[in-house]
Amino acid sequence: MLLRWMPLTSRILQRTMTTISSGPKESTGTKLEKIEFLNQVFQRLIRHSLIDSSNPDSKVIEFKQPHELKEPIDRTRPGQEPVSNEVLLNDIETVLQYSVKTGHPRFLNQLYAGHDVHGLAASLLVEFLNTNVHTFEVAPVFSLIEEQMIDELGQRIGFPEFDGLFVPGGSIASIYGVHLARYRACPDVKRKGNAAAGRLVVFASEDAHYSVDKSCSLLGIGLDNLIKIKTDEGGRMRVDDLVGRIEQVEEEGGKPFLVMATSGTTVLGAYDPLDELADVCQKHKLWLHADAAWGGAVLFSAKHRRLMKGVERCDSLCWDAHKMMRAPLQCATFMTRHKGMLQECNSMSASYLFQKDKAYDVSKDMGDKTIQCGRKADAVKLWMMWRAKGDRGWQQEVERVFDLASYFASSLAHRDGFRMVIPHADSPNICFWYIPTRLRGQPETAEWWQQVSLVAPSVKSQMQRSGSMLIGYQPMAHRNWVNFFRLVITCNDLVTEQQLDTVLAQIEQLGERK
Repeated sequence: MLLRWMPLTSRILQRTMTTISSGPKESTGTKLEKIEFLNQVFQRLIRHSLIDSSNPDSKVIEFKQPHELKEPIDRTRPGQEPVSNEVLLNDIETVLQYSVKTGHPRFLNQLYAGHDVHGLAASLLVEFLNTNVHTFEVAPVFSLIEEQMIDELGQRIGFPEFDGLFVPGGSIASIYGVHLARYRACPDVKRKGNAAAGRLVVFASEDAHYSVDKSCSLLGIGLDNLIKIKTDEGGRMRVDDLVGRIEQVEEEGGKPFLVMATSGTTVLGAYDPLDELADVCQKHKLWLHADAAWGGAVLFSAKHRRLMKGVERCDSLCWDAHKMMRAPLQCATFMTRHKGMLQECNSMSASYLFQKDKAYDVSKDMGDKTIQCGRKADAVKLWMMWRAKGDRGWQQEVERVFDLASYFASSLAHRDGFRMVIPHADSPNICFWYIPTRLRGQPETAEWWQQVSLVAPSVKSQMQRSGSMLIGYQPMAHRNWVNFFRLVITCNDLVTEQQLDTVLAQIEQLGERK
């Protein structure tokens, strides 16, 4: 059925031939060759991404060890002479053959999966137009679409006024959060560097994303000045510990300036208590940033929005539509309620791009308030998806994610050998151990837990080699937890209760093998 569109290509070719027949023969032939090449590429991509990946009986991956995969990839190394389009099509087949089918219903490995078809169409639009969203003059439509999406997101968050940008991922958004917070704490840093600020200190939960560490390292704050705050039994930042650590730093003469909260931690899926954290930050005059890269989608749900209660009080926020909402990578935003601060903090007024005497409203030139120059039109992906779904569609998809997670957690609790790491709360993350029959009913000594720690890597290795499914595992050393599984659910409509039952059955089967 999905291939019925392909005869359209022949009609496009006929029209193209008519249109360009007046040009030089070489030009006509070359253009038609390019169109036919793209037609062949699209056929392969549609077969792989929309047909094969949606088949639950297909493999998630044709797994090869790096040294095994190196041989076919080495054969594609560029040489002195050009190769034909036919050879390039074979190269594409090689890439597709050994790549992970992230849209597969049993790809439950990461905080993203597959693609939304409307987002994919938007990606193609962006790639075909191939422009840079730094000035209105070269990206007039894309600039206004980004402005529109920032406006919609700001209203969804509840900021009274706001500004924002689409950025290349949540890690870059963390950098923006630290960057703007530092600028507000000490504007002189822009010219004089960190020496002008004294000892600046950041606070984040012990379960925060590692990009917080990288941001502090990159921006010269230093890892020693990143204070990790304890979390409660559900993985949420403990406000009492935060208050104690802030007061300790102040007594030592340091300058607390930023709290990095998380709405949907990477492993446990926990939501820090934003309203309570905002009270603390208001009292101590600290910037509050919410990393909602994974969990921000709950703002579309009337039922689950309460998980981010107080979000409108945050100073800034990161939200990745390419995670739970399944936009094509990358589609991430940085939002702040401090209108104008992005411009103040980042502007360098390059005269070859950002002239003030242009023939249009130069406030539409967004490039000067970014830390980049080259920037893709990622907003178009969210724009087209939002148009296709509407608010109601997003709400239904997000609530389905949480319903499936609850179903999986409930099913797991009623099967022998499975044990939740923490009681399941409102979260798309389900963390658990599988205890093989041979280890059940034994004293849970250190040696016993060492044996349990081997189960998840063994099961993961078997599922990779067979290609049956992919889910993640990890330890959490600061909690003394050995390797456990983390299954995550996104807005992939191919993930069903039946597929989740299959996952549990396969873990049982693979986990019993020594």
